[in-house]
Amino acid sequence: MIQPRLRLSNTTQVTGVPFEIFKSNRYTFDLIRRLVDDYVLLEEDEIAAAMRYALLEEHLVVEGGGAVGIGAII
Repeated sequence: MIQPRLRLSNTTQVTGVPFEIFKSNRYTFDLIRRLVDDYVLLEEDEIAAAMRYALLEEHLVVEGGGAVGIGAII
């Protein structure tokens, strides 16, 4: 069984992605656990590379939370 993990980091480029499972979103976690087959973990430098890619190649300015999907693909 997958258990929620708390990311203990004060320095991250990703502010829009929650890292903790609280009582208020315990139903969401159960749904994700049942429906998601796989996930990708990104390091900070990979998120930065995705932000850079979005800027230079797509001409978009995105914050870290918006770049995690790009980072998972590239």
